[in-house]
Amino acid sequence: MREENKQQRNPGKKYISISQRAELIQDVGDSAALLYHHYFDKAAYVNFDLLNDTATAYTLKWSKRKVQRERLKLTNANWLFKHTYPSPTMGNFYLTILGKKLIKAFIERHNNRDITEETITALQKEYEGKILIKTEE
Repeated sequence: MREENKQQRNPGKKYISISQRAELIQDVGDSAALLYHHYFDKAAYVNFDLLNDTATAYTLKWSKRKVQRERLKLTNANWLFKHTYPSPTMGNFYLTILGKKLIKAFIERHNNRDITEETITALQKEYEGKILIKTEE
């Protein structure tokens, strides 16, 4: 593991329960569940480009197309949520959420509201690393 990532790792006990794992596999199948676990593990790293298909394909020894196909399964089953927001001062940023219940709660709460810079800080505190907000460069 690279030194910078050792220091940037967000400590905490984050895991997926056995019942959630069973539901995940039932919803999307084995390959997409493996991809979800990969995303879940990498979500703890600060400034990690979670949805980089090339890097993920290399890590899992899959083709880039397979990563895209399995990610689409996760998205369609509401296990993965990604949305891009424009910001005049920050540039565009995207929000990535992992987990079916968390996505449902987030959409119910924020669906018809614009996400502003003030809410970004509140969201990061509230969801404690379970969501990723990354500025597009």
